[in-house]
Amino acid sequence: MTVKKIYIIFFSIILAAATILIYLDIRYPDLLGRFRNLAENGIAGLIGALIITFLLDFSIAQRQEKATQRMASVGLIETCQVINRLLAFTGTMIKASSNEFIPYDIDALFSNESQELVSLHLGIDKLAPNTSKTSWRYHIQNECKFIHEQLGSIQQRYYLLFSEDVLGAIGELYNNPLLNALMVVNDMDAADKRFRVKRPVLNIPLDQMSILMTEILRSVKKAERYTNKLNLKIKIQFPSQTFRSDFLPKLGDSRYDGQPGPGYSIGVLPGEHDPK
Repeated sequence: MTVKKIYIIFFSIILAAATILIYLDIRYPDLLGRFRNLAENGIAGLIGALIITFLLDFSIAQRQEKATQRMASVGLIETCQVINRLLAFTGTMIKASSNEFIPYDIDALFSNESQELVSLHLGIDKLAPNTSKTSWRYHIQNECKFIHEQLGSIQQRYYLLFSEDVLGAIGELYNNPLLNALMVVNDMDAADKRFRVKRPVLNIPLDQMSILMTEILRSVKKAERYTNKLNLKIKIQFPSQTFRSDFLPKLGDSRYDGQPGPGYSIGVLPGEHDPK
């Protein structure tokens, strides 16, 4: 039996006993006789106990609500941090493959210009801006796996505390086919070598890239609208620092201007259909 049920039962018993004593005292005062004073004292005591019980229950409920709100705020801050990491990661891919285009807000981060740069001009075998000094193949895969795992962890830990809007946005990002495809971009290396496929760029068809990046943008904006209403220490923000001239990568550091390889659909391995 929960504490709340115990309080309800106790509250009900006190209320019923007080009601009975008051009724008897008013309608049948002689029935109580010499016990009338005792009954009146009992009524006062029960009413006092009733008030104390109500105030105690209210106080506990308030503390529980505040604790729940604090936990939800922690979860929302974690959500904002992961989404901001996703935005910064997207920004680095755009900057590294750009010749002169620089996005100025979140919408531009997922615009047609950005989609084209990442899809056709990001040289995934060039050095990525990370401390381990690995190629974009490894960097993309590792970063997307980390973001994916963090989104899944947040879903599991805070699903009882979040609104449907936030849970929906997190779920959409977690299940987005583009993020899931990028998690295995390095695994395609063995297949590329086996089938002698040259894949100098990310090489996701633009129509698919447009659909999937638009879905990411919609999910990010949904989470942004909700979290911006709250007084959080960290909010979803455009990664302006990423595009500073003194922040790696440099503009066009990993740009590829050659002819892209065959355009395979997401999830289809080389050899499963004829190249375009």
